[in-house]
Amino acid sequence: MYDLWLRISQHQHYATIIFGTKCLVASIVLVSGLLIGVGKSGYPLSPESLYDAMIKEEFVLDDLHTSSIQTKSLNDLLAMSPTDEWFARDWAHYFFELDTAWHHSAGDNVTSDQWTTLYNQTCQQYQPICSKLVFHGDRLPKDKFIYTILSAYFATRIDQSLAPSHQLFPNLHSLTLRSQVSTNKSDPLCFRERRWCADHHTVMLNISLLPSYAEFVHVLVHEIAGHTVDLWVIKGISRELSDEYREFGNRVFSVDDASLGFYQLSWQGETVRKKWARMNEFCSLYGMTNMFEDFAECALMFKNHNEYFRILARSNRTMAKKYQYFANLFGNSPIITHSPWAQHVWDDRDARVRDLTKIY
Repeated sequence: MYDLWLRISQHQHYATIIFGTKCLVASIVLVSGLLIGVGKSGYPLSPESLYDAMIKEEFVLDDLHTSSIQTKSLNDLLAMSPTDEWFARDWAHYFFELDTAWHHSAGDNVTSDQWTTLYNQTCQQYQPICSKLVFHGDRLPKDKFIYTILSAYFATRIDQSLAPSHQLFPNLHSLTLRSQVSTNKSDPLCFRERRWCADHHTVMLNISLLPSYAEFVHVLVHEIAGHTVDLWVIKGISRELSDEYREFGNRVFSVDDASLGFYQLSWQGETVRKKWARMNEFCSLYGMTNMFEDFAECALMFKNHNEYFRILARSNRTMAKKYQYFANLFGNSPIITHSPWAQHVWDDRDARVRDLTKIY
């Protein structure tokens, strides 16, 4: 047996990795266990700095929690040009922070024509996402702008963090926002009862079932940074298919699919967890459902609850590997580092929330 000790300091800005005997062999084993795919995956991990970027206490750029953004008033935002570098970010921050449900009064003094102009200007500037966005049912101009600017900002940030060879927008055919749940029993269940549903290319959100803009954002990121990226963007190219990891029982994943590197951390198959897998090795209870939800919840945690993820990664080796996977997949580029849940986890870092889309 080769001895390998990992000591992660909770009070310092780095991780100390102490290798015992056969350190070279052990380090190779560790690196190989963290690789997230070969061949077409395009996301090789370098052996240096496997843990340091992951567990540093200081935050990376936190686009939605800087003092310069928090000082922006509605009038300041209305004076901005859509070509301004921070136009989408500042508007997204403004509405993301409004979690008092849909019928709040913010912006009620802005005319419908002004909201329409903002919507049209946004779509000129963010054409890739606007070309995918479909509103099902009537929406006020204000609502159309809000959902569009939130979708544009977060989807663009996800796309920019991926490797150039793997782009989100060409693989996302449509993002449909339904104003009301369907009452037609012949429609799919997700149109009638669920907050969202998705396949490889399309995402549908029932926005009437999402009680805040923040929850809308978290569900959006769960779907596109999670399921769309997992099932379509980072596909392999080998003709040899995995027999162990399947989708609905079908052999669809190439053996060089980058997603397999994540699945193998906790899963024996689509819905079968490894026998030694424990609750504290998953990002949420919902993520324990199957390997696809595990991927999507951890993608959401990395992008929108990054501080929370780093805390868990410092106390659990499997969570550390999952963090490292997404740090490489998304270029170590979270969107929101601060997490309102992070302050609650220090006492019990083995506990897990049920659903990360509900944490805001």
